[in-house]
Amino acid sequence: MTCSFNFHHTSRPAKLIALGSNMSNAYGTPEQILDYTQKLLAEHRIKIIKAYPIIKTKPYGFTRQNHFYNTVIHIQTGRSPFSLLRLLQKIEKKCGRKRKKRWASRTLDLDIISYNNYIYPPMQLKHIKKEKKNHRYTIHNTLSIPHYDLHKRIFVLQPIEGIIDFWHHPLYKDSIKTMLTRLKY
Repeated sequence: MTCSFNFHHTSRPAKLIALGSNMSNAYGTPEQILDYTQKLLAEHRIKIIKAYPIIKTKPYGFTRQNHFYNTVIHIQTGRSPFSLLRLLQKIEKKCGRKRKKRWASRTLDLDIISYNNYIYPPMQLKHIKKEKKNHRYTIHNTLSIPHYDLHKRIFVLQPIEGIIDFWHHPLYKDSIKTMLTRLKY
């Protein structure tokens, strides 16, 4: 099976991963789990260029649960997006992640936020113009690059701004500052 990616020069390319946790386990507290995850990524030859300090945030989606601890890391890797996704899912499982229901508490959540300026699946391009008006982007797939909901998540946007403020959303073309401003008001 061949896979094509669309590449748009809206900003300098960046590979970004969001990390989140709100449950302790044998690996420690949520903050310790996030630190451990970064070590696991390094063991798999994922170079962390820059990591935002871990922040404590309110839950997103289902709000009747513990606060989350979140960060975003800017990485360098030769892995394809699919290979990176498989690795992230393997690390989630190793750290005790059980997928029960959407937005439930979890020991670890790893999301590919951006993989350079690739857009996958390519069909997203057909729908983005009409959806941009309402700032809706709700394509749910196993792999969705950029992350389908990143523009609604202050706990993702704030760390991105802190580590790579030149980044723009590949579909919407909005800057980090524009997306943050939209969320705050």
